[in-house]
Amino acid sequence: MPDEVTDSSQGGQAGKRLAVVVGVNGPSAPGRAPLRYAEHDAEAMAEVLQSEACGFELFAPPLLGEQATAAAIKDMIFDLAESLGEEDTALFYFSGHAEVMPIGADLDEVYLISHDFKPTRTRYDKDAELSLRLLRRCLFEHEKAQNILIILDCCYAGQFRDSAPDPYLDELQHRLRYYFGEPGAESPARRGGVRLALTATGETVAKEADGHGLLTGHLLTALKGEREQATTQQGEITFTSLFGYLAKCMPLEQTPHFFGAGREMILARYHDFSQGQRQKREQEARHAEREQRLRSLLADHHGFLNDRLESFVGRSQELEDARQQVAALRSTGGYLTITGQAGQGKSSLIAKLVEEQAQAQGSLERVVFHFIPLTPPPDYQVALLRNLMARLILKYDLSDLYVASESRAALGEGFPRVLQEIAEKGKQEVLFIDGLDQLQADPQTGLRDLSFLPQGPGQPPPGIVFVLGTRPNDTLRPLNCSRPIKNIAFPL
Repeated sequence: MPDEVTDSSQGGQAGKRLAVVVGVNGPSAPGRAPLRYAEHDAEAMAEVLQSEACGFELFAPPLLGEQATAAAIKDMIFDLAESLGEEDTALFYFSGHAEVMPIGADLDEVYLISHDFKPTRTRYDKDAELSLRLLRRCLFEHEKAQNILIILDCCYAGQFRDSAPDPYLDELQHRLRYYFGEPGAESPARRGGVRLALTATGETVAKEADGHGLLTGHLLTALKGEREQATTQQGEITFTSLFGYLAKCMPLEQTPHFFGAGREMILARYHDFSQGQRQKREQEARHAEREQRLRSLLADHHGFLNDRLESFVGRSQELEDARQQVAALRSTGGYLTITGQAGQGKSSLIAKLVEEQAQAQGSLERVVFHFIPLTPPPDYQVALLRNLMARLILKYDLSDLYVASESRAALGEGFPRVLQEIAEKGKQEVLFIDGLDQLQADPQTGLRDLSFLPQGPGQPPPGIVFVLGTRPNDTLRPLNCSRPIKNIAFPL
């Protein structure tokens, strides 16, 4: 492959990027049916080469079908060769049939089949038709152009390697090294220029599949930026990266071949495929997956919340008291309990406080709350803790390892650490839990396990306030807290 040296053949130079595109479906001949997609492929290749990513300019409109006579193709090649300057890049693309013809002295020549191809002409003039030898002489060994790339999607195009002048030079391997390595002093090709050829086959028949020539189908998807694996870490499609992609995706019975030498040649640029952008997309994908995983832990209380909000009436004094109590607890952290018998409105009051927090923070998702159902299953504290912590992790972008376990002990240990992280960030948070009395009591002690609530010295941390709803019974007796516990009791 060409050395991995980036060439400024696209952008950054005044040189032109010129392309000649030819597509011929027919004509038919004994043992050779017309192709179905060659002309369509040429049109598609012309379009993608002119895209912003590829940056080529068509030297002339594509030669397709009846327009692609041998004379017209050769005239375009001659005109292109005459116009190329020292900083220019030229690309020749051909899709169609090719045929091997004897030219004497036990030698064969490969001809690209034009619309008016007549094999008998080559008996009198080996250059009467478009030969690979002529293509090589005019473009591949161009004495001025900076970069030349020839793409041949046709049968037997791989015999391009035998089109070097003077087939009587030494053995074949020596000729291959001489003609397709770095141009030597005897070659007219520009010193230090890029001379590359990409062919659909070695010495076999090229195939069509899925509406394209096999090679061109893969080329188009790559050059359109639809195959990230064809790009480099810099987001460039180079000849090397493109050939590596083609070699992997094309079948063994039709492997592409490359010939030539020189520095790297850039065919297209896709910023979105650069290493930085790839890492960004991977990070965004991981973040989205993490967020989805955390959201799956959130309890959906919308129905219950809306029901309680509809029934909130006549509790304006209790609502104002609750606001003031929460504000007073923020500096130290602590608990505000709202107690009352069933049906007295404590859940409606908590629902109203949740709604106010949602309005203040712009979204209900940013409010940390949980309504315990009337008959929760055993060990319901696990679901409660995972819901509360998932909301906090999403809101403050904390580690999701805190909710990786389904163990109540591990979750209970992680919960105060989550709250401590939030406090250390200098943030304040109000957490709402309603229905503590509905947790199942221990059959032996008759007490409900409230160990999941942060307790002991320094808990909850400053800025962290819990609003708890429960009946006026012994539910809160196990709560051992060094922080203030304030209460709003609904009258019996």
